[in-house]
Amino acid sequence: MADAAEAGEEERPGGWRRVLIPIENFTHAEGEILRLRARVEVLSPPGLREQIATAARASAALHG
Repeated sequence: MADAAEAGEEERPGGWRRVLIPIENFTHAEGEILRLRARVEVLSPPGLREQIATAARASAALHG
């Protein structure tokens, strides 16, 4: 994923950068994305965004 970040758009205000990351499947992507915690936001596809949000809510509830 580091290669994708380096190849992404120019840095935006706040240090954000939009990148496209090829994924094998949602399950694999979920593990990779959750490792990045609050340093990443999934914008699309909507199904993956919702899967990440559900996993994050479950983790927050567990660690409340």
